Amino acid sequence: MGRPRSGDATLNETLPVTITQRIGYYSVPTVLTDGGFQVRILLPPREHGPAHVHVWKAGAVVVIDLPDSGQPFGVRTMTGMRDVDVVAAFRLVEANVAMLLEQWRKYHG
Repeated sequence: MGRPRSGDATLNETLPVTITQRIGYYSVPTVLTDGGFQVRILLPPREHGPAHVHVWKAGAVVVIDLPDSGQPFGVRTMTGMRDVDVVAAFRLVEANVAMLLEQWRKYHG
């Protein structure tokens, strides 16, 4: 596996996932970056199921539910994100859904 090129989707190489953002007293690991998107999983006790990720780009965010335990895969909420970026975020999550579910379970059990 070579070094990632600019624009390639990359799973953060440091395990455990590096904490990149703090919201109040709660940490938010960024588990995937690609094309200006940052896919994050908020941690307990602030966050809870069902399984989902927060995808940020340029100050906007979309929350995408992950298909888990009968829950459908889809967009839950979006704030300030252009439709074209919501579609791109969804496709990014869809392409990495197995890894994202694994990361969700790592933090949420």
